[in-house]
Amino acid sequence: MLPSLKGKHVHFSLSPTIIYEPDDITEDLQEYRKNNDLQKKADMARYTKLLTPILSLDHRRKIWTKLLHDQISDGNYFYNNAGSS
Repeated sequence: MLPSLKGKHVHFSLSPTIIYEPDDITEDLQEYRKNNDLQKKADMARYTKLLTPILSLDHRRKIWTKLLHDQISDGNYFYNNAGSS
C-alpha cells in the first residue's frame, strides 16, 4: 500500500543562509566545476539509459498489475483496502 502524501509539505526558508567559498580555493573549485562537466554528462547519459525503461508507462502498468494480482491472490488486497474509498 502506498504511503499517504496528505499533510506533507515542502517549506522554504525566508532567510536563506549564504555560504561563501574561501578565497584560497576559489580558483581550484572553479577549475573542478569545468572539468567535472564531462563526468556529469556521462553520469546523466548512464542514468537516462538505466531509468528510461523503468519509468516508462508500459513498465509501470506491468508492475502495478503484477502487484495488484499478487495482493488479490494472497487475499491481502481486500483486507488492506477495507474501508478505504
